[in-house]
Amino acid sequence: RFSYVIIWFDLCEITIHAKQSWMMEMQETSEPGFPVARVVRTPASRGKTVTKVKKEPADPKEKNKSGTKSKADLKDKNEESQIINISDVSRPLQSRRVQIPSLQDEDDSAIEAMKKRLEKLVEHAKNPPAEKEKRGRSLAPTQVSPYLGNSVVRRIMDPAGPPPGRYDPFETVDSRILDNLTRYVAFEAEKQLESPYAGGEFYLTLMTPKESWPRKEYGWLHDQHMCKGLDMFRQRSMWYPSPYKGGRVAFIDPIFCRDWCGDYRTKFLPNEKSWIFSDGYLDVANGHYDHYLPTHKKWGTDVDFVYIAHNVNNEHWVAVEVDIPKKNIRVFDCIPDLYRKGEVEESVKPYARMIPLLLKHMAPPELKKGMKEGQFHIYMYKTAALNRQTGDCGVFTLKTIECLALCHKWDQLKDSNMPLIRMKYAAEIFDEVHEAEESRMSDPNPRSLFDD
Repeated sequence: RFSYVIIWFDLCEITIHAKQSWMMEMQETSEPGFPVARVVRTPASRGKTVTKVKKEPADPKEKNKSGTKSKADLKDKNEESQIINISDVSRPLQSRRVQIPSLQDEDDSAIEAMKKRLEKLVEHAKNPPAEKEKRGRSLAPTQVSPYLGNSVVRRIMDPAGPPPGRYDPFETVDSRILDNLTRYVAFEAEKQLESPYAGGEFYLTLMTPKESWPRKEYGWLHDQHMCKGLDMFRQRSMWYPSPYKGGRVAFIDPIFCRDWCGDYRTKFLPNEKSWIFSDGYLDVANGHYDHYLPTHKKWGTDVDFVYIAHNVNNEHWVAVEVDIPKKNIRVFDCIPDLYRKGEVEESVKPYARMIPLLLKHMAPPELKKGMKEGQFHIYMYKTAALNRQTGDCGVFTLKTIECLALCHKWDQLKDSNMPLIRMKYAAEIFDEVHEAEESRMSDPNPRSLFDD
């Protein structure tokens, strides 16, 4: 009896301890005077408490009875039964069956579908389908020339070949026209004319390299040589399609530029406020200067870039590019250390100050009020390769203008290539400009005005 009473008291202690692990607590709400009751754990029951339950040892009299187990056999069992987790008393243990999900359906339909897709992929890899022929793009009747402006715009053309009308300014000279030039120079040499610009002497001066000059200034290019070169560029700009920046270019004769600079010093500066442009300036700006081959391209409307072969102090040639939309003037000098700083920039000021006034004078009356007065900005540049040997600045200037108009690299413009470039220019001018002049002179009714 005594042992049973002890066990009963121990069980009561366990039950009371389990009941004291939870308690009621009143929680205030947003409405004053209306609390809410909630069940919370007591602070003492937050951790797991393990209590060992004492058991009365077995009766010594019954220890040696038959059918009873020895102390060693019951050691493990007693330890397991004596240690009880109080926190788990209120939660009876339930055995759960662990189920492993399976990706396989009962009818194996997903596996069969996957196998079929794999078989199709393998078959496609072994026997790929034939590529379809790409659809050829054809330009519209008005799109004979591709757009050559902003690079963001997609060009409707084959990127493998050059744009229509473009040419390589450094390609070798055609042997056919070179033979025609040599025969012409040999024929003119027999006449022994004294004028240095007549017949074959003109081309001999242009095509002779520096190391073969008979005197120091023999191969210097004069105004006539530069005018012929720019006339050739002007005729090429009239090709369709034009090779030079979409045809929005203009080339001015150096003879007119010489008069322009003279008017700036003697007439424009003394009477700047009362200056009035003559018809010669208006003809040049409207594309009517060459009456045999007028371009009819108006500066600012049809022309964005004006190219000038400018002569500094009658000693040195530089290439000038006038960018009308950006109001800039870029000067490219092949011998930048020939003059003091600012001397070449001062020499090209006639274009920087007079071109804005000329454009305003040509503008319609409704646009003249909105145009601001002021000169263009002048920027000085060096050519890719400097001219180390004197006497070739004219050839450097012509080739620089040609490369700028073509948007072509000028890495081959150097002293070592001057003999080939001179020979090429002489042959091309003879083939394109000389024959055109002969046809004009033989015309019984020459056109003197652009609108005849």
